Amino acid sequence: MRIADLSARDGWVEYRFGPIGAPELVVPATRSHPRDGVQVGTWSFSGGGGAFMQFSNAPYAYAVYTAIGKGWGETSGVAVLKNGKRVANLPCRSPVQSELGPDLFDRAGLADEPAAFELP
Repeated sequence: MRIADLSARDGWVEYRFGPIGAPELVVPATRSHPRDGVQVGTWSFSGGGGAFMQFSNAPYAYAVYTAIGKGWGETSGVAVLKNGKRVANLPCRSPVQSELGPDLFDRAGLADEPAAFELP
């Protein structure tokens, strides 16, 4: 799927971890619209903002995030949570290309839930 194919009625997104072509983890296990288990949110910061998409695989959740703010710069990565508590944060090491944000979330019909995830 391409992000461009995602709408309020059709499309899917998934979180993959591991080598390209042979991921160790794919969430969700079956392709489904993100309204079925994915939380999203946006934040506003002085001089910037951010967004996240959180995939649930109980008791774990994987939050893909990107943000920028005046005074602290840019941050992005994947936070791993177990039973709602952060157990790992994997920051991006390469330049980030992200389509996360209100335009994508609105097009997909997803409710903005900024309190569902706290930026590391």
